[in-house]
Amino acid sequence: MRFNSDTAAEAGRKGGNRTKDPAKKRDKSLRLTVTQDELDMIDAKANAKGITRTGLVIRAVSEYK
Repeated sequence: MRFNSDTAAEAGRKGGNRTKDPAKKRDKSLRLTVTQDELDMIDAKANAKGITRTGLVIRAVSEYK
């Protein structure tokens, strides 16, 4: 499919998504520098729970007391 102004609307890229709550948009970033061993550990734990790396970090932070 050729991407132009007509097909952009079909792909949801024309006019932006104004219906999503701004507080729930994941458009912020957090830079995290880790070693390869630490990244492997994060990936293993996330995969074991069936979630993404981001999901794992968010859950860990929300459960931290």
